[in-house]
Amino acid sequence: MGCSVAAQALVMAFRLGEMTLAGTVLDAVPFDHVTLVARSVPRTYLGRLLSLLAIKVGKSRQLELYLHWACQVCNMHGRFLKDNSAKFMVGLRDLQRSLSARHELMDRLCNENKYALRYLLVSPKVTEMETDAAEIQGKAK
Repeated sequence: MGCSVAAQALVMAFRLGEMTLAGTVLDAVPFDHVTLVARSVPRTYLGRLLSLLAIKVGKSRQLELYLHWACQVCNMHGRFLKDNSAKFMVGLRDLQRSLSARHELMDRLCNENKYALRYLLVSPKVTEMETDAAEIQGKAK
């Protein structure tokens, strides 16, 4: 999907109020074109885009894609979002909540993996020590 076509499709989906269709458009935009499409989104639809990104970050498995979208929207429209922060507060807060929840989930998962890896690294040493102790006891009898 071309950048201008994707931007037009996204705007039309927002005009129609079809968030499902807008989500489909976001999914169809190639990773390399996200910056250009994010730049092309009119300021009037930034609130809807932020709300959609908040939903997608919270539910989708394509976390990197939606993080990239959020980053590019903030990079391209950051000054406007800051100057009109009261207008976009709901979308920004929803996005922050989704990002925080996803961060906590990823943090918990990484910690579990870290502890599992530590156990697996220590486990052969414990088994080896138990084997050595059994051999020593066997020789003592």
